[in-house]
Amino acid sequence: MSLPSEKEEVFYFEEIPVQDEENDTTEKTYTLSACPATYDSNLPAKRGGATLTPVTSEGKTLLYLIGGANRAAEAFNDVHVFDYDKKRWTQASPQDNSAFEPRSGHTSIAIGACIYVFGGANLREGKVYNDLHILNTDTMEWTSPCADGDIPPPRSSHIAVALPQGMLIFGGSSPLVGGMNDTFLLTSKDGHFTWKSIASPEAATLAKRELHSACVLNNLVYICGGRLESGELCDELSILDTETWTWTIESMPAWRRCAHVSGVVHNQWLHFGGWDGGAEFCDDCWQLALDVRSSCCKAPMRQVELNGQGNGRFAHCGCVVDDKLVIFGGMTVQDDLNDTLILH
Repeated sequence: MSLPSEKEEVFYFEEIPVQDEENDTTEKTYTLSACPATYDSNLPAKRGGATLTPVTSEGKTLLYLIGGANRAAEAFNDVHVFDYDKKRWTQASPQDNSAFEPRSGHTSIAIGACIYVFGGANLREGKVYNDLHILNTDTMEWTSPCADGDIPPPRSSHIAVALPQGMLIFGGSSPLVGGMNDTFLLTSKDGHFTWKSIASPEAATLAKRELHSACVLNNLVYICGGRLESGELCDELSILDTETWTWTIESMPAWRRCAHVSGVVHNQWLHFGGWDGGAEFCDDCWQLALDVRSSCCKAPMRQVELNGQGNGRFAHCGCVVDDKLVIFGGMTVQDDLNDTLILH
């Protein structure tokens, strides 16, 4: 079975020089395409707040969709696998799946063949998590290892990135403490897991936030967007140097966004969709050149509807494969989504 035929939406960007304003701008074009994916018995259920994590083995890339929830607060703990080469969805059946409780707003990162899942929330059950689960994609088995050290408080809507040292998490929120601006690093040695709180003098000035995004380039972690405790959107670009564990904070007043998807494509940090504080969810795309970081730039785009509907969405998930940002699901103002898009 297949989804409707592929249509495309084209985004035009201008990369603006930082220091020499008289230089000619360089036009870049990105295309948003509906992916005509096939599937076995059924597509993943409509949802937001899930994670989509790529794992590459023997030259083959599979994307793992984990968890999420719909607008009725029904949370999921299922795992679906997207074969990027075949553009095909298959539902997986991991061993001991009951150990991973249904949730949304968690994070997932891949280290080798294993996907590390941390935190999240189940609003219907009134639960917020700080547990660690690992899905071995070779054996399709869940494990839930204990970790010691500076264990992070429960949270959801945080970020996580994979570093050579381990998994880094930042921020998020919970009903008990509100927004957070703390940073933790999970390391592993001989099967033993340890959390370490990463503190620095600059950390106290970081805005507490949720629903933000992050990426890693070289030894730097970039964090932007998100929603503050006040309900306003964050205009801060926070950069963590993982060699010195020091922060640099820059302002991006022209761009505010939360619950969007982002990924690094050709050294450009692309951001798609989310909420900018308006009455509708966004269907636009912005880019930030990480090597110059002048500002997050938007340029005119030609609107083309995909699958008979607009593309504005919130709480979708995505990841980068072969310099393409693969996007799944999310929510509109009226409905939940389970479509697959590719931005390239």
